[in-house]
Amino acid sequence: MKPDINNSLVKKNWGFEYLFFRNENVAIWHLFIKSEEETSFHCHSKKSTGLIVVDGVAKISFLNNSFTKKSLDKVQIFPRRFHKTQSISKDGTTLLEVESPEDKF
Repeated sequence: MKPDINNSLVKKNWGFEYLFFRNENVAIWHLFIKSEEETSFHCHSKKSTGLIVVDGVAKISFLNNSFTKKSLDKVQIFPRRFHKTQSISKDGTTLLEVESPEDKF
């Protein structure tokens, strides 16, 4: 059984994520990554993910390259593409993660 993540703050070693919006097609998460912290290097087998930097600067890394993104920059991450996101801002980085279909588990 999946845990109920509606209206909940999910604490992570790197910061937190919060489910901002969800319908049958998409889920939008508010992510905060602490300064110099990063998500794990991972991939999603079925979902496509869009990341929008809201505040701060993020380094998005893939197997063969990486990009630095600043406020209002975005990146599309297709299924089965390994990636990680790192905050390179002294005050941390805020992002919106748009996933379709939703697949946090």
